Amino acid sequence: MSDIALDPATGDLLLVAGAARLATGAEAVAQSWASHLTMFRGECFLDRSLGIDYQADLLEKGTRPAVMRAILAQA
Repeated sequence: MSDIALDPATGDLLLVAGAARLATGAEAVAQSWASHLTMFRGECFLDRSLGIDYQADLLEKGTRPAVMRAILAQA
């Protein structure tokens, strides 16, 4: 697996000597997980169904931990 590398601190494109770098292997997997878990539903203009609806699903008062784990595991 490979993807364009992102700066882990800012989430911006990672440039090394003015050129974009590829993330491969474990770095690419970690980057993919981080982007999936931090994406709010509707944020991606290409597919509004991607992401987690944090406001409705996770931040509701009384949401059970098992439900939260299931939502994050699905993402």
